[in-house]
Amino acid sequence: MATFLISTNDLNPYFVDKDTGAPLSGGQVQAWKDSDRIVPKPLYQKVTTGTDPVTGDPVYEYVELPNPLTLSAVGTFQDANGNNIAVYYFPFEGTPTNSTGTVELYYMAVFNSLGVQQFVREGWPNFNGAGSSTGGGGDGDANMLSNPQFVDISFDQDLGLTYTYTGAGSIDFAIAPDWVLSMTHNGVGSIEINRLTFAGNSDVETNPPFALEVNPGANITSLILRQRLPNNPGIWSSINADILGYAATHILLGPNSQATVRYAPSVGAPTVLLTANNVSAEYNSFTNTVQLPVSTNTNDSLVGYVDIQVVLPVSSLTRITSLQVLGLNEQIDGIAYAQVTVNRQIDHLFNYYNSLLQYKPIPSYLIGWDFVLNPGQLGKTFPPTVLGANNKSKYTWDQTIIFQEIDNTIDVNSHPTGGLIVTALNNPSKFALVQYLTIEDALTILNERIASMVTAFSSLTDGAVGTISMYYSTDANLPDLAAPNSNSLVATLDDFGKPATFNGNWVEVTRDELGNAPAQFTVAQNTNNLFTNYGFSKWAIGAGRTTANWFAIVVGFATVPVNGNVVFKSVSANAGDIPTIPAPQSSDAVLSECQAFYEKSFDTPRQPAQNEGVDTGEFLQCQIVAAGATQLIGSVLYRTTKWADSFLITSWNPANTNNEARNETINADCGNILLVANSFNGFAFTCTNAGGSAAGNKIGLHWTADVRLGL
Repeated sequence: MATFLISTNDLNPYFVDKDTGAPLSGGQVQAWKDSDRIVPKPLYQKVTTGTDPVTGDPVYEYVELPNPLTLSAVGTFQDANGNNIAVYYFPFEGTPTNSTGTVELYYMAVFNSLGVQQFVREGWPNFNGAGSSTGGGGDGDANMLSNPQFVDISFDQDLGLTYTYTGAGSIDFAIAPDWVLSMTHNGVGSIEINRLTFAGNSDVETNPPFALEVNPGANITSLILRQRLPNNPGIWSSINADILGYAATHILLGPNSQATVRYAPSVGAPTVLLTANNVSAEYNSFTNTVQLPVSTNTNDSLVGYVDIQVVLPVSSLTRITSLQVLGLNEQIDGIAYAQVTVNRQIDHLFNYYNSLLQYKPIPSYLIGWDFVLNPGQLGKTFPPTVLGANNKSKYTWDQTIIFQEIDNTIDVNSHPTGGLIVTALNNPSKFALVQYLTIEDALTILNERIASMVTAFSSLTDGAVGTISMYYSTDANLPDLAAPNSNSLVATLDDFGKPATFNGNWVEVTRDELGNAPAQFTVAQNTNNLFTNYGFSKWAIGAGRTTANWFAIVVGFATVPVNGNVVFKSVSANAGDIPTIPAPQSSDAVLSECQAFYEKSFDTPRQPAQNEGVDTGEFLQCQIVAAGATQLIGSVLYRTTKWADSFLITSWNPANTNNEARNETINADCGNILLVANSFNGFAFTCTNAGGSAAGNKIGLHWTADVRLGL
């Protein structure tokens, strides 16, 4: 029975404290029989005992581990000598060398070093006994597929998901945790994906809570729904006639729906598990059991996998749910679907969310795009973003560039929620939010996997269609934003808000496994100022990351009608594979981050202007020489060190309409101001003291330091 020991799914499980998230250093994992929770049940370690004299292959033995098992200093499994190990479970009665094959599951508990319980696992591992000598199938843990009834999805339940395509190409949609829909097309069309719900009295086999509806449009040549079983290059395949050579499959199809389920290894030909065609007007179940061929997959478990593929028709609507595949040791036909609760199905998605949740909470790489906290140092009320120019861009709030398609159209303002509201005033127009980050940030970001979350709502009945995209550039300089009608990286947007043409040379950051699949979403209408999160992941890059000079994120939108708007609470770009809203920050922390690019002496609510008035935050210095003499005033120290020392410093007179320093004691202007000693940390200036002034008078000056990217 040693063949049927089961290791943990993770290559190196990592346990953390339930309260602090710190590694569970010195914690303990204890195992009992699930049916008798005071009786310990052994865990095992696989060790090499030698080599086979004929084949030269390693010979393994399963050795019992201490129970409880003490975790390492970094919260991982270890043996008595402190070596990192994989733990194997034997979910049967007896021992690996002496067992009847009767299923006997574990009851597991994890404690910290002080004995405080962190969590438990009942009926562990999720195993139905199909690999035992008695066969199996049919209980709540039988199904080897996650999310089999689409209880968790990656699109809005109310809006569904619609994708419009043109020409020839292919696309992968991550439509639900552990489910990807792959489509190829050779012309114009659109595909619609929805999740259907069932009432309690629906009288549908298996009593499913949900079903997936896929409605393909014209010119689709292939449509495959798949779930990947990673690190399993030969799962269930025959080794010999006695060991796990069978796969039992179940699918529930809606009226007039059809599908083919296939077992597709990463290397080798696929095997058809089931072909079903429901010609009735009711939902019907279909089952089948087949013997799998001996695996020819040459990939090892680090890179190898098996895909369970559901091949869908390309020209007719399909409704599917209750997908089930399990491995058997013998031919057992007609295995029914093991219906479990939605809660239980969500529990089984731990495999999907575990590594993702390791990254929470994570600060966003983006600066000032928690818009409620954005200081808006130039003011939070603006006329249309760009006057008199199509397809141009302009800085609005801190670290926020707005692109508009049609001139004199896009208005940016502060919403009562504190968020950023973008409105199309005079003409329908596409628009985009753009942020640049420096080479240091770019190199950090591009060495990580990236996720992004947009938190927003719109005024549009059908929602506002948007796309998140990310880029890097190796150009020495950014496109010029200094001119009145100026350019960001975006030259034009396509019909879904993704940049179509560019100013400068930009390389798109691809999405691992999904290529350039658009992170496309629809911001739903909400009349109660309630925000919705739209998250995407898997941005990653290999070659080119060490030569990048700039990073850019673009959140672009399809045409917004006149008076239509989108309100943004935040946009994030965080490390890892789970998109999150920006981690909490103080207003001062966000202001400091923004001041690395733009800083002013004016009090925060005040927009920079000449003659703003004294005692409004201006720099003050004591006069030290006589009237008419020139003196050095300084140093003016910045609150935040700037990211570069070559930038524009502008002087502003607190009490007159010029840029001279002001003698606030006698209310007269100084003259001949000259800014000197510019650095990352501050600057100084010289001026000629006002007539009638004297040593000890108070000299005041407002200033702005502008090192925003692209100016």
